[in-house]
Amino acid sequence: MRISAPLIVFAVGLAAQAPQVEFEAASIHPSTAEEGSSTWTTAKGSLRMQNFSLRRMILTAYSLSDAQIEGGPKWMDSERFDLMAKPAAAATTPQLLEMLQTLLADRFKLVLHREKKEIGGYALTIAKGGMKIQAVEDSGSAQSSSGGGKIDAKMVHMAKLAEMLERDLRAPVVDATGVTGAFTFRLEWMPDDRGTTGPSLFTAIQETLGLKLESRKVMADVLIVDSAEKPADN
Repeated sequence: MRISAPLIVFAVGLAAQAPQVEFEAASIHPSTAEEGSSTWTTAKGSLRMQNFSLRRMILTAYSLSDAQIEGGPKWMDSERFDLMAKPAAAATTPQLLEMLQTLLADRFKLVLHREKKEIGGYALTIAKGGMKIQAVEDSGSAQSSSGGGKIDAKMVHMAKLAEMLERDLRAPVVDATGVTGAFTFRLEWMPDDRGTTGPSLFTAIQETLGLKLESRKVMADVLIVDSAEKPADN
């Protein structure tokens, strides 16, 4: 297939920004499991995906919602794979997902480019009653971590919080608070997959921070799959 010059430039630009980290060893095989039984884990510092379509692998690797990926061959949704990958040293889940991006480009010959489109997402706004946290002096040394239903933030701006929330919601989040200061806080909630009681992210963010997540159409990055190939069984 002939690719137009503008598309080549865009695709190369995306590849140039891709993470350089990669797994030490990885295997990908066609899955024989029944549809609907997909699972993934990062236990023991490795990444295991069972019965995953390429679409779901991409969504996981880039922390995107279904509306944020378009294009690609038909088999990208219908065919499923088992993936096992191990880094050279212990790695965090975000690091493993960066390595997954590199692996998909290598094994599936995945070529992507980004476009801005209006899709369903969330706006981070100030809840009725006002914010419950106070701005702190911004020294420029912001720190943050998230995972397992918890966000720890030190001198973080609202735009950064919106970015962190995107990873948990798997949907675009825009900062519509109009607040420019930096904040230090801890936010805790019960993830949906835990199966136990506790505040949801939507409840916790309002009760703890005095903020609110409103559903609305937002401008967001959408990944367009230009091409992909089935990997060799290895």
